[in-house]
Amino acid sequence: MKLYAYFLMAYFSLKESLTYWKDYISFIIFSVLGLVLQISAWYALYSSVDFAPVMGRSYETMITYYLIMQIVRNFTSADGIAGTLEQRMSTGEIATDMLRPAAPRGILIARAWGEKLYYFIPSILIFVGSVLVVGGIQLPASPGVFAAFCVSLCLGYLINLMFDLVMATFAFWFIEVNTLRWFVTFFVALSGTAVPLWLLPSWLQAICRALPFQAAAYVPMQIYLGSTNPAEILRAFGTQIFWIIGLFLVQEWLWRRGKRRIVVLGG
Repeated sequence: MKLYAYFLMAYFSLKESLTYWKDYISFIIFSVLGLVLQISAWYALYSSVDFAPVMGRSYETMITYYLIMQIVRNFTSADGIAGTLEQRMSTGEIATDMLRPAAPRGILIARAWGEKLYYFIPSILIFVGSVLVVGGIQLPASPGVFAAFCVSLCLGYLINLMFDLVMATFAFWFIEVNTLRWFVTFFVALSGTAVPLWLLPSWLQAICRALPFQAAAYVPMQIYLGSTNPAEILRAFGTQIFWIIGLFLVQEWLWRRGKRRIVVLGG
């Protein structure tokens, strides 16, 4: 019964998001423009060197990276949970959530999935259209590599989910948490979604590897591109699981402490 309730909440969240159709169109337009600019920039760079490899990566690999990263970024993102909890804290709806049979965090995750579908569906269409225009992408080396990529993708989502739950718990102490979320946006950009980490200086790559964000997006892409051997894939899984467990324990501790501080501001 609880599972059905979560599906229902996700459906209503998606339906609510679709009412803002102008935002939907804007998202599609800016996504397409951003992708066109990225591909055009790399085409100009590679054409200037007669499409010779740049930093050991071919033009096909680079284009594949950016096209697949659109899927990786949209699938693994868990944005919206912190903002939703903040809003429900300010209106007092969190008190009602605490009394419901469904877990409050389950409600937040279900609503986030509704919003995720809002963005994920057009990203798939943009990806398919881009592949048709570009003329194909680099495929995984084997079915096993693709399976490992899918597993890593799911682990990447759990990392971002745990991190966003950590951010959400700060709503128990602060009225505004989106400001904090924007503060860490710079570090999220170091996940490899904007620029492949292999293009960064070695010292910056070391910083990125010490943060959980690259394990959420860059690691799955490395597996997809075949840049890791079986032993490295297992180590990558281990790193991702480490971050999931660590962030889960942090958010669990903060959630338990935060529940004691609930102050209903809106009623």
